[in-house]
Amino acid sequence: MKPSTFAGETDFEGGSANVKAVFGGGFSVSHFTMSSGWEGYSISVNLGVGEKVSGAVFTGQSNSVLLNQETPTAQRSWLDRIFNKANPVASGVGSYLKNQ
Repeated sequence: MKPSTFAGETDFEGGSANVKAVFGGGFSVSHFTMSSGWEGYSISVNLGVGEKVSGAVFTGQSNSVLLNQETPTAQRSWLDRIFNKANPVASGVGSYLKNQ
């Protein structure tokens, strides 16, 4: 998949519940859809100690952008490949700033 397929608007919703009386646990479920076609689910469980009863329902929207141009690895310099492998976030931000 191209990195640009991760850019776009994302809608998400989910919920969680926890019940503990000395020992206990809970679960969380969420779902997201992206304008680029991606869709996903997240399911998690947790265990804890203490007394607690809680729950939550959430929904939201986010938007992600691609900071730099997609460049196939074969077209990148060897130094760029090494820097990207060592620190991909700094590499992306550095490429973005260099192209501004």
